[in-house]
Order: sequence, then C-alpha cells, then structure tokens
Amino acid sequence: MKLNDYPEFLRVYSLDQCSSTNDFLRRRYEEWKDFLPVLVKTHQQTAGRGRENRQWVSLPNIGLYCTFGFHFPREKPIQLLSLTVGVAVIEMLRQVSGHQFHLKWPNDITYSDRKIGGILIENLFFKDIIASFAGIGLNIAHERADFPETIRDRAISLQMVTGRIYQLEELYRELAHSFFRWLSLLMKGKTSEIIGLANEWSQNDLGRTIRFHVQQKEIQGILRGIQNDGGLTLELEDGRQVVYYDGEIIR
Repeated sequence: MKLNDYPEFLRVYSLDQCSSTNDFLRRRYEEWKDFLPVLVKTHQQTAGRGRENRQWVSLPNIGLYCTFGFHFPREKPIQLLSLTVGVAVIEMLRQVSGHQFHLKWPNDITYSDRKIGGILIENLFFKDIIASFAGIGLNIAHERADFPETIRDRAISLQMVTGRIYQLEELYRELAHSFFRWLSLLMKGKTSEIIGLANEWSQNDLGRTIRFHVQQKEIQGILRGIQNDGGLTLELEDGRQVVYYDGEIIR
C-alpha cells in the first residue's frame, strides 16, 4: 500500500534538528493546543530519549524521529495507548517490508530479538481531556557501525533486515495513516483487536521464561500473555500468575 499524502486532518511540522520531538511539542502545547492533532518530525535529535530517560541515539537522516500530539478523552483507556501505538508501528513495518516484526511489552519493536524501535508516551492531564504525546523512534537506514558498540548486537535497522533503501518521507506518511487508524479503534472501544494483535505479535516471548525488571528488582517467570487492560501476566516460579502494569522485559 502506497499513500500519497498525510491524513487531511493532521498538521505536520518538519524540523532540521531538535533536542527531542516529545520535548519540542510539550513546550509548545499551550500555543498549539487548538490545532491538534499534529505530527512533529525531525532529521536529528540531539537528546533523544526512551523510558527512564535512557538515551536514544538519533543520527541525522537515517531514522524516523517523531511525535504525534493529540487530545485523548479522559474516559477512554489511556493505559492501552502504548500497546496501540506499538501495533500501529508494527503494522506499518510489516506492510512496507513483508517481514515479521514483533512487540516487546510494553513499548519496544523488535526483529529476531533485536531492537528496531521504541515508543515513549507522555501525557498532560487536565480536568476533561488528556494531552498525549506519542514519541516514536525507528532505525531505518542504519548500518551496524552506526550503533554504539555497546548495543550493536542488540540493535537492527529496517535496511539491515531487508537490504532495501527506503524514503523516510514515504514511511512517515504510512506511519501516520496506521497510527490514526489504530487510535480511532482505541477511542471507539475496539480494544479486543488491539490486545489480540499485541498478543499475536508478542509470540517471540509468549511461553518463554523471561527476566523481568520491576520495582528495582529482577524476577523470572513464564510470560503468559497480555491482559485486556494491558497488563502483562507472568507465571512465577511458585506457580502463581501475577499481572504487572509496569516493568521491563530484559533480554
């Protein structure tokens, strides 16, 4: 599927460089709040970050670095937003490449256990509405040497997977359509489709014994699936099944 333009309701802002697209949009929220949804994309981030303020290396012109800003109703399931964005990103990658990308709960995109992208959701809560900022970083044209030495064996790019060259602008358009299609389903309450694909695309981890970092400690358990409310179920060594809403799977 090739899409010629962005969704007509979306305002798109392109930057040569910024610290991070999430920070850029958050700082301008009061100025831009009446014009949402918006997409801010940049050729390079000088201070890209992921969860827990980890650095996200954003080399110029070889990756997708962007944030979607939009209003989210307070009564809708905001806790499923990260999974929804993950599903949208994976759908786009699968469509443009024909390869099987996977979700690593709650917000990483992988290929053969190597990370190709990440999602950072940040929100501002108001009385009647939530201002949401969905940051997405994807490795597109990176070669192995472009990654820091410490993560070269754990990172990958779309070009490394397929051997093909991609036009970043075409990928941004594909991503925007996929993003708002899945966001619309979330807002309409069609969460079973989201959870179903989140579980299907987590097959790399389902049924495996994994290491899990939560509340400053590491535990082990068998990953049994993602619940309807977005929680992750682990079967612990004593046989108990416990649902976690925060934490991180460790490779």
